[in-house]
Amino acid sequence: MKKRMFAVLAAGAMVASLAACGGGSSAKTETQAAGGAAETTAESAAEGEAAPAGEKTLSVYAWDANFNIPALKAAEKDYQENVDPEFHLNIIEQSQSSDVENAITLAGSSNDYSQLPDIVLFQFHYIQRYVADYPDAFVDVEDSGINWADFSEKKLSYSLIDGKHYGVPVDNGAVIFAYRTDILEEAGYTIDDVTGVTWEKWLEIGRDVQAKTGKYLLSMDGDGNDLPYMMLQAEGVSQFKDGKPYFTENQTMKAIINV
Repeated sequence: MKKRMFAVLAAGAMVASLAACGGGSSAKTETQAAGGAAETTAESAAEGEAAPAGEKTLSVYAWDANFNIPALKAAEKDYQENVDPEFHLNIIEQSQSSDVENAITLAGSSNDYSQLPDIVLFQFHYIQRYVADYPDAFVDVEDSGINWADFSEKKLSYSLIDGKHYGVPVDNGAVIFAYRTDILEEAGYTIDDVTGVTWEKWLEIGRDVQAKTGKYLLSMDGDGNDLPYMMLQAEGVSQFKDGKPYFTENQTMKAIINV
């Protein structure tokens, strides 16, 4: 039998709900956190398997001990204080977001979801792909009681699949540039020179800074470059439109990739 769970415990990007095959409890708990409420239901994984009495625990994969993990702990404490003091959130820390993605890919490839947690933290732009690739691994959160009007429509669109919500956003993903002003000054620039400029001007300054100081204005991990997504968001555009991939007609994305 399948263990079907979901919860509104979110941090960093989006939480997606997993329908994991494997050991589970018979607990049914109403969960509330991060601006909404969700009902979680778990069935025994095998016929005749007894669930631990009074167990009210959800497991979650998450990364970032400085932000996401403390947010989850705060959500757990809030739920314990306001709903059920016996509730427990088992936070299984991952080193980075790709660890979560790799775990789901491995489970999906073997068609064995028993080792996955009840909840996973996702980079929001990956949810559509993973739900499409492994539909048996996820359940929607339509009956959670969440007031979706509390969230921005654009943010919700990433986890809206066939008209159903499969994730819960926690923030709007604000992005900033943080500059080493001493390096800018070494090349003859100030913070004002890179504030509110076009990408063409920014690239011009970046090339000049590199030529004069030997240091690049920006560096990104080639295996996990989120810059195109950040630039898309800054333009109010997504790689999805109406719940479907939006690439070939996406002129904004073409311009960003060229930059």
